[in-house]
Amino acid sequence: MNDTTSPPAGSPSGSEQDRRHQRFRYHTAVTVVTDGPEGFVAVRARSDDISAGGAKIVCDERITSQRVYLRILIPELADTFVEAEVVNSRNETVTRLGTDGGERFTYNTRFQKFVSDRAMLDVLRVAAGLPATA
Repeated sequence: MNDTTSPPAGSPSGSEQDRRHQRFRYHTAVTVVTDGPEGFVAVRARSDDISAGGAKIVCDERITSQRVYLRILIPELADTFVEAEVVNSRNETVTRLGTDGGERFTYNTRFQKFVSDRAMLDVLRVAAGLPATA
């Protein structure tokens, strides 16, 4: 058998076949909180797709941390942060209104766990510009 043959039309690619959870295109606001040299900082982003196991996040800023905390704007998760691991990334140059718009960064993440520690949740909420819990 020839290992270089392409899958039949309409078949998922190799990476899609290896996924444990089906991804769905879903665009919503995401706040990505990372722990850097100056402490926790928030980056505004959006989701491109999401599954039970992870999400593809797109933003205009470079994220240098492998561990991130995501606040995904879905009604059921709006007050929740999910710890996730960046499994791969890519960047591309984008053009906006006829000018060089800079770079856009795409991060594929794998969910690790919901953040349940109250002190950590307060740190993440403050970094994201939200009030700490009472």
